[in-house]
Amino acid sequence: MALAVSALSFIAAAWAAWVSHRMLAQERDVRKDERRITFERERSELLEVINTSRMLLEQTRLRIGALKSRFDAAPQPVRTLLGNYAGLFTEFLPRVEVGVRQCNALWDEVAAWDQDKGIYALVHHQARYRKLVNDDQLAHDSGVLLLAACEEKMAKATAHVSHAAR
Repeated sequence: MALAVSALSFIAAAWAAWVSHRMLAQERDVRKDERRITFERERSELLEVINTSRMLLEQTRLRIGALKSRFDAAPQPVRTLLGNYAGLFTEFLPRVEVGVRQCNALWDEVAAWDQDKGIYALVHHQARYRKLVNDDQLAHDSGVLLLAACEEKMAKATAHVSHAAR
């Protein structure tokens, strides 16, 4: 009888150990899935921030390019009057183009991260990347202000030159 009770106790203990082992394995799988989901969510958020920055810079680049085309097509007196704004095309536009390329490179880098290696890179680089994106936002905002001022001055200069030519 004692042997039967011992055997049943052993079987119950073995079954409890097996159930515990299965629960531990399941808990590990759940935690791994949670880490993967968290990583994917944070990586997606960072990719969205980078993409938004790239789109803003791209819009700025296109607006500066359109203004440069109008500037180049303007009569010489208008270009002379707006000579101070030439830096917008020679200095600021190349910086915006570098920012667009940088955003593309950052997006490619972050998109290539996998969970195993990327989680450390995400934690390590996320603040730096967000700072770069904030710098891009400042460049965009500055570009918008410069564009507005230059467009206004160009309209006034064109009107002045047209009126003076009459």
